Amino acid sequence: MKLFITLCAVLIIGSGFVLVFRHEAEAPVHHDVQDVETIKITEGNFSLKLHESKTIPDAKIMLSKIVEDSRCSIGVQCIWAGTAKAEITIVTTTGTSTEHVELGKSVIVGNNKLTFTDLSPSPQAGKTIDQNMYECIFTYANK
Repeated sequence: MKLFITLCAVLIIGSGFVLVFRHEAEAPVHHDVQDVETIKITEGNFSLKLHESKTIPDAKIMLSKIVEDSRCSIGVQCIWAGTAKAEITIVTTTGTSTEHVELGKSVIVGNNKLTFTDLSPSPQAGKTIDQNMYECIFTYANK
């Protein structure tokens, strides 16, 4: 009986050691996602750069990418001012969604109205804007 208890103790302790050793030996997982800044916003304007996030009541908003930028370039006469569209990721307690928001338009996030009010830098004729250079301005308010 003593032998049986000793064997059980060795097996239990050995199993725990294997689990601890295995846990410590596993390499950490690295993702290609950039670190995001999280700032709590109550009301007013806030800016987002690519992969940056801000928290408003009931949601976290992240700029995923600019999907369209057809704004008129500086110093060019256009018959149409053009527009821009941002893809944002919205994380709430009920899940995650992706929205395309057009410049000057709004989306409803819970009890909040989020309006895409400005985009910089302004386009220049013959030059492409790198996605990492964009900065979106949003206005947040209770609806």
